[in-house]
Amino acid sequence: MKVFDDRAVITQEGVRGVITRGLSGEKTIYYSDISSVQFRKCGINPGFLEFTFPGSNDRPGGANAGSENENRFEFAALHIGKMNKQMEKVNEFIQGKIREAHMKSPTTTGSGGADELMKLKSLLDSGALTKAEFELEKQKVLAK
Repeated sequence: MKVFDDRAVITQEGVRGVITRGLSGEKTIYYSDISSVQFRKCGINPGFLEFTFPGSNDRPGGANAGSENENRFEFAALHIGKMNKQMEKVNEFIQGKIREAHMKSPTTTGSGGADELMKLKSLLDSGALTKAEFELEKQKVLAK
């Protein structure tokens, strides 16, 4: 996985990647398009970062079904603790960039504050914003 200021690029490498996805290349996902992220540390099973956005194909069902999800980056390592810490940092970075991208997005309907509050509530519900961040941003909107 490659992480940039405006996007993440998923490349599944190694034997597991080829088995589950073939030689499908890279997938670029812009933070402004992401509606939620699921993160799981690796242990006995691989850890993952999985992105959801409108129109994404999550392929639910079965123990290994997530391996086939093109919006999931799986990771495992001999040094599990080190890898988990590194991927936690990546997750936090991406979550922050998603919040930034969604906060910068202009409202589209022209009804101003109501649209902004709905967007904030959606971010809160998806886990992209904490309750404290939601309240702070809500107060900013209401103060306009």
